[in-house]
Amino acid sequence: MLGAVSTLCTVSLIFRQPNAQTPTNWKAIDSILGRSGNMQGETYRVGFPRNDLHVTVGAVKVRPTFALGSWVAFKQTNDSTAMLMGDLVLLPIEVAAVVDALQRAGVEQTALHNHLLSESPHVVYLHIGGRGRPVALARAVH
Repeated sequence: MLGAVSTLCTVSLIFRQPNAQTPTNWKAIDSILGRSGNMQGETYRVGFPRNDLHVTVGAVKVRPTFALGSWVAFKQTNDSTAMLMGDLVLLPIEVAAVVDALQRAGVEQTALHNHLLSESPHVVYLHIGGRGRPVALARAVH
């Protein structure tokens, strides 16, 4: 019986798949994006509140942390690549240049829509996604 247990342990070690990845250097991502993010589980999220916008809905001022928060999140998929998702808050006049830059960098645009109604000035929300080297993805969205 002891021999069977020993053999089973040996076989399980032989077929054990290493799942440790070399962690992404998130400080390099912070440096490119110009701000720090934080880990949320296995996802690294960086927020970009649009503090430069002064948006109102009627007489109510919309705070950047409430509905004007752009963000990007990275999920490491292996030693050298990551998946990117995000939501960018944009003025309509900014959309074409941002979409052009993202497309040139290989980042997909998955939706363009509104989160607010009757706001002034009008803002839109561009959802993005991509896969690649984390540093290249960060440069693409910066």
